[in-house]
Amino acid sequence: MVSYGFRLYTVSLRLRDGRKPVPFVENGDGSLWRYSDYLFKLLSENRNRREQGKPHVPPDLDGIDDPVELTRIEAEEAERVAERANRPVFYVTDVSRWGSHTFFTIRYGSPGDHDIATSVDDPSQDKQIRGLPPTRAYRACLVTPVSDSPEDIGILGVEVIGRACPANYLQMWTRWWASEASRAALIAADGEGDFPWWKMNLTAVGDDDTFKAYIQRAKPKEIRLTRQSSGTDGRPSGTDMRLTADVTSDAARRAVRQEIKRWKQAEVEGESISETSAAETVAAILGSEVEALDFDDVAIQLEDDEYGSRTLSPHHLSEVFTYRYADDERALDDQGFLGAVRYSVERLALPHKAQYDWTGWPPPRR
Repeated sequence: MVSYGFRLYTVSLRLRDGRKPVPFVENGDGSLWRYSDYLFKLLSENRNRREQGKPHVPPDLDGIDDPVELTRIEAEEAERVAERANRPVFYVTDVSRWGSHTFFTIRYGSPGDHDIATSVDDPSQDKQIRGLPPTRAYRACLVTPVSDSPEDIGILGVEVIGRACPANYLQMWTRWWASEASRAALIAADGEGDFPWWKMNLTAVGDDDTFKAYIQRAKPKEIRLTRQSSGTDGRPSGTDMRLTADVTSDAARRAVRQEIKRWKQAEVEGESISETSAAETVAAILGSEVEALDFDDVAIQLEDDEYGSRTLSPHHLSEVFTYRYADDERALDDQGFLGAVRYSVERLALPHKAQYDWTGWPPPRR
């Protein structure tokens, strides 16, 4: 039976390809700019625009006279096109506002090897579906902070069906659409003027209770330790040692779980555990001889019936978490989805102090 739920992501905003976060709300030239308005317009203008795979700009063949080079480029492009046909399809079908926030529906799905959708009762109703990726509707919402919020961190909720979630495609294609619109505006203005664009930077999150339950339930399976070599300038230049060890004893499992909890506590408190510190602690679990090898990075593989195999490291703890609906998906309407997102957001133990205005939003729903 397919399960339903959603994942939560913190969202920081970037101007163009910048690395520095920028505000979701800005006052300038006597007008108020809101990213929620910008996103609403961007999604509305690209409704039902079918995308597949990753954004790609076809090569410019002008000025290439060498037939061998032309053949090579054309062959590579044909290979990309063929490979793209095996990638998921993504598009936005509906966009609306709830209070000051944005709610939208995505259709998303991957191609398979099915060729006919079969009617059990009437063969004349069979449909040829070869090359037509089946898609499902996924609901999503972006909650943005108030203008005087101490920190500019938004929250994105994206529906999950089974283990599929279109959050990465949403991030990728909204970035592409935004930059594309900026380029088109610049061309229309004959290269004069400034046409900024913004993109979302997503980080998966999970509340403390969900995390604790997962760690107690999941079984640590494997420890992966690495050590970086340094170049002449002192910067890492590659990996000069890698060690993989199975976690086989109850004592080792308890120690690994305790270390992962330490990583989570640091995240909740807004502190930072270095990869080197974490690697030293985990290496010590394997013995003094391993600890003496001075590893500087670590990842731990866990197995769980609900989430399958997942790999955690000090700065990547929450990617695995899905909030399951208490009721069957078909009994949860849009207001129920938004209420469930609100309930989970209000429970989050986040290190930031962003504030959200829930005016016009459905009440929390467990």
